[in-house]
Amino acid sequence: RGGGVRLRHASLLADGAPLLMLSSGAYIYAPHLKAWLRATDDDFRGSVHFSSLPPPRAAPTAAAPLAALQGAHAAAAGRFGGGQAAALAAELSRLPPERQRLLTLGHLEHNMATARALGSAAEYAAALALYARALAQPGAAADARVRELCSELLGPIDAAAAADAAWEPKVLGHDKRKLLGETVLPALATNRGLQKLIEEYAEMLRHAD
Repeated sequence: RGGGVRLRHASLLADGAPLLMLSSGAYIYAPHLKAWLRATDDDFRGSVHFSSLPPPRAAPTAAAPLAALQGAHAAAAGRFGGGQAAALAAELSRLPPERQRLLTLGHLEHNMATARALGSAAEYAAALALYARALAQPGAAADARVRELCSELLGPIDAAAAADAAWEPKVLGHDKRKLLGETVLPALATNRGLQKLIEEYAEMLRHAD
């Protein structure tokens, strides 16, 4: 009520979570967070993955719900109008590189969390791959972020610890350790400065298997 915000559409996801399409964006209620998660966020305009171009019409909505939501919000906001792509490109060119890196990482983290909430396995894996590549970019790697990602996918390697831990070995049907070994570590390997860290996790992954 109030604030000029209008409800455009309301529905339930497959797991029963509500999805609201408001004039200000799309929102999903995440029970495990006990909070609403914003599926579309214009605060990431500085990200290199933020687009003013409409998503491909060939992509089926059921297979790419996150792209569909973001495309619907962008269309409603008039972002696909003439000159929008040029305006966004000009805006990106004025951003300091470090600010653009931070916005890009934040945007990809947001897409991973939202794809997970939507139950979109393909979009989660795609966002994870882009996130790993972004972390590997010169000047973008921060050991804390890299270790947090790798540790979450690796999980506890001791059998007793694994039995007691709340860690789940899969995310949206994807085996986390397979994602680590086949998607994340190869992407990080493009940055030689991360070689020692990569070898450390590759060794733990071998013992975990």
